Amino acid sequence: MYSKNILLFFCVTLYVLQCQSVPPQALTDLIRTVIARHAGQDGRVEFDKIRTVLYEVATTLNMPFEMASYEDLKIKFTYSSDDAELCALVFIARDEPRINGLVSGIVARHVGPDDVIDFDELKNVCTIVGEQFNITKDFLSIDLFQRRALPLGRKFGRKEVELCALGFYASAKQGINETVKRAVRKHENPKGIGYDHLKKIIKEVKRKLSITKPFYSLDDFKTEFSVMKFDAGHVERIVITNLFPWFL
Repeated sequence: MYSKNILLFFCVTLYVLQCQSVPPQALTDLIRTVIARHAGQDGRVEFDKIRTVLYEVATTLNMPFEMASYEDLKIKFTYSSDDAELCALVFIARDEPRINGLVSGIVARHVGPDDVIDFDELKNVCTIVGEQFNITKDFLSIDLFQRRALPLGRKFGRKEVELCALGFYASAKQGINETVKRAVRKHENPKGIGYDHLKKIIKEVKRKLSITKPFYSLDDFKTEFSVMKFDAGHVERIVITNLFPWFL
């Protein structure tokens, strides 16, 4: 915890610098310390922990903060290109109800509801899915899944395993991977890909593959992909936006 002198320094600094456009270093350090405390081994923060980060920063500085719903927070949902690619692949696989049931069953037999597994176990589950559907493509031959091996020691819960397995199933089909990659590349952005651009990616994929199913609503999307994480820089921007908007 922080001493009273440090808290006083934070408060005076905030008061003096409210009219400036750049957060003071002391505030930035505090925010980053709280974020690091809630980040996983990969340095990213789970969606469900963002409110906790906001609450801890606010209470440390004795700022009023009501634990609002996520819908009330000014969170701009953005994801990496890899996450956008996986979203598109899962959307394609979800268009086949029979496949969904079979994949869910395979995953459930190997990963308990509260279990986490390492990357090698994830690869084994996806290989079993591939064997079930006569997929000859190697899981590690797909660059999207190669990158999910990092950082070393990363763990995967059941939901993320299911999403990867569905994505692997879809990516192994002829031409699917290339179609999705081309669509994602058109909307790549250093700051991430937001929900609106995801819809544009899916619209192009649907047109190319003659899929008629509508894309997820924002609420359904958040439910399906709640395991997606935010990088530390994104969480820092969320904190600034919600607690210190005068710096924007």
